[in-house]
Amino acid sequence: MACVSSVRRGTTWGVSMPSKPCKKAGCAVLVRDGSGYCAEHQQVKQDREAAANATDPFYCTARWQRLRNYKRKVNPLCEPCLVKGIVKGVQMVDHTIPIKKGGRPLDLSNLKSMCNECHATKTANDKMR
Repeated sequence: MACVSSVRRGTTWGVSMPSKPCKKAGCAVLVRDGSGYCAEHQQVKQDREAAANATDPFYCTARWQRLRNYKRKVNPLCEPCLVKGIVKGVQMVDHTIPIKKGGRPLDLSNLKSMCNECHATKTANDKMR
């Protein structure tokens, strides 16, 4: 049963969502916003949506998703940040040599765990070359 708040919105009484545990396995944080994920695990949802909307069907394949998940598991921190002495969690897995430039798509040695900021910097640099 939903909790009813005393705030009136428009012509109906506002209803707040019941709290549910985050959908990320092992996370017990309660979520009310309807997204299903806590703030820390919103990236999981965004990754799934990005894979579903990727322009290149390769990124939707089970082989890529398994390899990407494996890379995130063995390298859970942003590799470029670690070189700078910064500890930051991985947000995406990037091809060191882009596939469009001859990089091997399923070669683990061609993958790098990255945060969004490092990935944006690398992508901008790649486009300038």
